[in-house]
Amino acid sequence: MRLDTQLLIRIQRLTSCNLLARSYSTAQPHQKEKLKYKYPKVKSEYPPGRWDEENIKPKAAWKVFEEGEKIKSIPKVIDRLEHIAGEEECRFFYVTPGRNYTRAKLEYEQFLTQTHLINNGKLPDIYENLEYSKYLDRTKSLLEQSFDLQKFQYRNLNSLSQIDQKHQIAQASFKQLLGNLLPEISSKYKHLWTCQLDENVLTQAFWDRGPIIQTDDDGDLKKVVKFRNPDNLSIRFAVLGEADFQIRTEDPLPNFIDMESETCTLSPIPYLPVHPLCHGYHSQVGRRKNVNGHLLGDPCEFTHLRIHILKDSIENGEKLDDWDILHCGLMSSFSSTMAQAHNNGFNMFNDLPFPFVTQTLVTNGEWVQGFSYQLNNMKLWQKDGLRNICWSTPKLNLKDAEGISLLMKFLVQKTQYRENSRIALPEDPSPASKEKFINFKGEEELPYQKLERYQAPKKALYY
Repeated sequence: MRLDTQLLIRIQRLTSCNLLARSYSTAQPHQKEKLKYKYPKVKSEYPPGRWDEENIKPKAAWKVFEEGEKIKSIPKVIDRLEHIAGEEECRFFYVTPGRNYTRAKLEYEQFLTQTHLINNGKLPDIYENLEYSKYLDRTKSLLEQSFDLQKFQYRNLNSLSQIDQKHQIAQASFKQLLGNLLPEISSKYKHLWTCQLDENVLTQAFWDRGPIIQTDDDGDLKKVVKFRNPDNLSIRFAVLGEADFQIRTEDPLPNFIDMESETCTLSPIPYLPVHPLCHGYHSQVGRRKNVNGHLLGDPCEFTHLRIHILKDSIENGEKLDDWDILHCGLMSSFSSTMAQAHNNGFNMFNDLPFPFVTQTLVTNGEWVQGFSYQLNNMKLWQKDGLRNICWSTPKLNLKDAEGISLLMKFLVQKTQYRENSRIALPEDPSPASKEKFINFKGEEELPYQKLERYQAPKKALYY
């Protein structure tokens, strides 16, 4: 009897445990469902995109991301540029196209622009297999005729120094050459059929670079300025220059190299995080402007080729050297691509989904040197990130076959339609997609975009 009682108690205990287990397992999904709606979603430590986690804290990174999203919500590019320009002036360290450059200063500008310079005399692979051989003789003939005519016109002009006279002859000769050559070759190269040729082109761009080592009043190194918030992104720089000629097209040039290649991700750049005062740069107060030498809304908004004609020497009589040429080609190309990117809705808070590219020729009328530039990264306030790439050729005799071939390579390089070029401006279509640009008599006036005074100097030619 006692054994039966004990057995019955054990059976009751086992049954109760099984019921408890079944009731617990049945309630578990409901409990998970309640927890799902009870707690908010946890966001990641860093926002989407590439971030220099070594120098930028998550809180600051999220501030930058939120500022970028705020700018993205502005539908029109003109309103975005006005928002970026702000209502108050800022202090910049201006990188001007001066002379008497040194290798150290050029390497410092590579650090400022995060540019890897490929100075081995080779251009990107896209320049191979271009067809222009039948135009070489014609181009050489036009070039010689242009220089001979201008030399004849300037022969009795004694008011200019020999250096200034040579410079003006080169400017007038290139103007005549481009005016005669472009109409002839545009029948075969369709991107030149609708291109625009500008003269004395103003270009301006700004950016922030960091981290930078600060200095005290005596010029001694003081501390490293790291990223703090969107209103104080290390040190702000600006470049202001003028190209003698600029060719613009409706479509951009094709990418020179894949953005995710090792050249763009791992190539070394000089690491010189010193204050710009150490290299002789001085600060000025100005607006956060981006100007690419044309009216906003112009259908030809992409720079195809820029030409700089330099003097042989400067005021103190020093000769133009290789560092001056490299500086001119690098900074001119960088400023142009930065301005193009801003005009297409991007800024320093965004990762570029595709690069912006341009070509630059630097000459003095006797030799010529070419540069191909690809902008991969605008977030230069980060220590690490994608490298911007600049290819440079050696100096070539302008009137030899190699010099004329370089000129023709840059002119005939075809553009490429980019389907998602306005991905940052879904509500502001490309100016090239417009069907009408001219008002006819009696018709309703076309809307015309124009930047406010914050985007350009008062004496600018374009606004």
